Amino acid sequence: MGKALTNPFPDDVEKTKKEIRERADELDSMVGQASDEKLRTAVAETARKMRSVEVEGRGRAGP
Repeated sequence: MGKALTNPFPDDVEKTKKEIRERADELDSMVGQASDEKLRTAVAETARKMRSVEVEGRGRAGP
């Protein structure tokens, strides 16, 4: 689940947004590899929530 961790104080907002989207895509690709339904749901939900994060600038990130 290290893919879900994000720098809370990004210097480059656009780079951070791109990295979050890429990591969410990676999580989505892992959903089918999860061994049980609860884990698949948790991974898919984490990816969905990552995509909804708004990165607003240095020191300001939120859902």
